[in-house]
Amino acid sequence: MKNILFGACLFVVAGFLLPSAVKAQSNTQLYPEEAAGLDQTVPDSPSRAVPQNSTEYAISSVLRTEKNGAGVTMAGSSDSKGIVAPAAATDEGFSAPVAYSEYKFAQIQDNRSMGEGFDGPQHNAIVGFDFESYWKTIVGFNFTYTNANLQTGSSVGAGPLSLNSSNSYFFSPYVARNFCDWVNVGGSFTYGRTDTDFQSKSGIPGGDLDMDTTQDTYAVSPFIGIAHTWGAWSFSSTASYIYGYNHFDFSPPAPSFGASAAPSARTVDQTFLWLNNVQYAISSKWSVSAQANVNDLLMAQTLATPGFASTSICHQWMGFGCRANYDFNKDGSVFAAFEHDAFNTHFDDYRIRTGVSYNF
Repeated sequence: MKNILFGACLFVVAGFLLPSAVKAQSNTQLYPEEAAGLDQTVPDSPSRAVPQNSTEYAISSVLRTEKNGAGVTMAGSSDSKGIVAPAAATDEGFSAPVAYSEYKFAQIQDNRSMGEGFDGPQHNAIVGFDFESYWKTIVGFNFTYTNANLQTGSSVGAGPLSLNSSNSYFFSPYVARNFCDWVNVGGSFTYGRTDTDFQSKSGIPGGDLDMDTTQDTYAVSPFIGIAHTWGAWSFSSTASYIYGYNHFDFSPPAPSFGASAAPSARTVDQTFLWLNNVQYAISSKWSVSAQANVNDLLMAQTLATPGFASTSICHQWMGFGCRANYDFNKDGSVFAAFEHDAFNTHFDDYRIRTGVSYNF
């Protein structure tokens, strides 16, 4: 009981105090036509999605390797329905390794600025690996590639057609550890590079615009949460904070007409995430789960730069999802999931995820 109260108190403190640590200075909105490459309010922005995925995989591996963890049902219990747990950790610093891969498709619907937001598909691929090291600490990393092809304007009959195509490459190591059976603590560091091609097609001879942008992203994301299993049921709830720094470089617009490139720009964004998951083991092979996540963009600020106003915004929304897992043998598992963002006045995004993992 003492462990339960300790874990619950830690989580409550993190969940209620962390969002209030940093608040946005205003509610000013950044519309696509004002700063297409600088807008950090997009729910599926890689600078936010990658740290969140690292947190999810870190929690999953902590629960997978803890005998009394949640998130998966363990063998050796009369209520486990036969799911086999990985071997117990040793003091060698390397045990319970797992490799995983995932594909995610997102359909972005940006409803801002009188229908002139960027809409279109986004493709995301993840490969990763982690293991249990000394003191039962999970150590892992993943690589994420994201491709997006978004457009706005003439697709809805409002002004010139604008195209925003990007390729992102992100690397994210993470660590996590369980304390007192209930409490999970960890964090991740993320570095990413995004190359964007922005085009505006006016339909007027010589009036088209083409500009390339490169973006370097650095992010840190600590988290703390609680988790437990009751027979075939399991539950986890995790508070996570993401601090991201972005540096943008711009090429001269083409045709340039003698214009030079815009000066480099810098942005800082801070996000609070509250990730909640409930899972039920239907049998020794099948399990289903539901997610309800709170996303609070505490601040997305364009720092003072020549040619760019210092702007601060805040934004909130929720994400809901359902997922099915199938264990094709004692070591391998596949999943399929559907997710949707709700209570978001600017975006209406849908995501389909599928992946596979294997314990060695």
